[in-house]
Amino acid sequence: MTIYKVRLYKSKNEISFEKFMQNEVFVAVNKSQRRDGKITSLQLFKSNNTGHTNEYFWLVEGALNGGAANQALDMIAAFGGKVTPMNDYVECGNWKAEK
Repeated sequence: MTIYKVRLYKSKNEISFEKFMQNEVFVAVNKSQRRDGKITSLQLFKSNNTGHTNEYFWLVEGALNGGAANQALDMIAAFGGKVTPMNDYVECGNWKAEK
């Protein structure tokens, strides 16, 4: 899984950005099998902390170092977001409460 940090410029509308990610960026990302893997999941997480609601994490699963998702970074920048690739991560443990 590759994680990108996205900071939306304060002058940009957060709701419009979230719709843009869902309706344009997620759709534009190539999800077919490629040499660097096949993207299996795209998720956007928004900061819930006061004063930081313009900050997001974009999680891309299934492709090495973001794979085809890297081609969408210019789209995000053109909208008004600063994108910083963080790293590639693999799950090494988890815990979930029983229902």
